Amino acid sequence: MGFHTPLRWLLSAAAGLSILAPVGAALAESSFQVSVNFPPPPSGQGGPSRTAGGGVRGDLCFVPAEGVTPSVVIAPADNQLTTVDETPIFYVYLPKNNAPVIELAIFDADFNEYYKQIPLPAELRTAMAAGPMLLEVVVDDFTLAADEVYEWYLALRCDLDDPTSYVQQLGGTIQRLESSEALEVAITAADSPLTEANAYADARIWNETVAAVLSMRGDRPEEWEQLIRSSFDPSEDKRLEIVNLEDLFNAPLQVLTLELELQE
Repeated sequence: MGFHTPLRWLLSAAAGLSILAPVGAALAESSFQVSVNFPPPPSGQGGPSRTAGGGVRGDLCFVPAEGVTPSVVIAPADNQLTTVDETPIFYVYLPKNNAPVIELAIFDADFNEYYKQIPLPAELRTAMAAGPMLLEVVVDDFTLAADEVYEWYLALRCDLDDPTSYVQQLGGTIQRLESSEALEVAITAADSPLTEANAYADARIWNETVAAVLSMRGDRPEEWEQLIRSSFDPSEDKRLEIVNLEDLFNAPLQVLTLELELQE
């Protein structure tokens, strides 16, 4: 059983999520940056919330506390993920918690639902119980069609057998864009992860920007910090009232691979 109507529409109502029109043609180009800054969305182009909605029974495995950063989608300011890869990848910050179950759903433009609920691997549960993490969720059996916008939802569950026990719900949209000739030339010419990251950022390709910056986080943590800062607007973004950016800077990276199933 997947997210289906109750959880999907609860998430939509809480976070203002909806199927969005393709954004590729409307994206403005940015100038090359010495440090990695992801350009803001065009003026007036908003998106779904990036921070977690409230849990239904969060007292079971996660108790929100004042000053604790909630779950956050690592995404540009409009929460519209872009990629040139056919494989969906989601980066999320998760606070310390004891949830044993994770579930993920992707909806295409025809409202077909692809869903998976799994017990978290023991090593991930141990890591989350010890402290916050940056989780890279890879869906390796799903192909993103070019230019189609997909909705996605992720939640932690406190009880494998209780569908109402979800907490820390996240969601947004993801779109695969066709790589341009100019981008291919820039990537081929890139002589470091930094120049590669800037080439993707200039083209407003989020996932590949993140991957390139993460690959050098150990040696150049300031680039990761700058990318995260550039995805928040401190003059307008109320999320900074509940998000401590230092938490996003320092969370250790873990990877989870999922295979989704089409729900009939």
